[in-house]
Amino acid sequence: MQTIRSKRKITTIVLMFSGSIFFLALDALLVWAMMEEEELYRKIFVYVLTAMVLWGIVETIFNYVKYSPSIEIDEEKIIFNGKDIYYWENIESIHLHTKKEWGYSMFMVFLIFIVMMGISLFSHYNSTESVDLERKRRAILLCFKDEKRKFIFHRQYSNTPEIISFLQQIMAKQRNVITEEP
Repeated sequence: MQTIRSKRKITTIVLMFSGSIFFLALDALLVWAMMEEEELYRKIFVYVLTAMVLWGIVETIFNYVKYSPSIEIDEEKIIFNGKDIYYWENIESIHLHTKKEWGYSMFMVFLIFIVMMGISLFSHYNSTESVDLERKRRAILLCFKDEKRKFIFHRQYSNTPEIISFLQQIMAKQRNVITEEP
């Protein structure tokens, strides 16, 4: 029996953690520089900024874990995070290329925008055109008979085409409905 396991993109993980370390280091440098500051409003600004950076980092990691579970697919079932088991006979339909709202905050959009604007100041291209700030992401939608829905985001896994191909094979055998869009 063939089994497909999702493979998270290592570049996403590396960028997420290196970005977190960068922002923490930048914030620590700012806090260190302001330690001897006597004006209260500047200290408050630094502490608020620190809280926002920490919140942004925690939220980014939380959303990554939430929106990219480990997935194991075989000919009988699909398993999310090793504990949520769904059998193919309980699936009503699969939509291979739908769009779903991605869960990052406006704070993170603002940080990405500021960083990309900074890059565009030092380069010869308009970087805001290449940044995808759209909140809807392509995903696979699994609709179950008990009206539950599960999404598998395309960009979170390096083997998404393999997952889609395997889902098409399984559903052709099961004679369930596969559609391209909901």
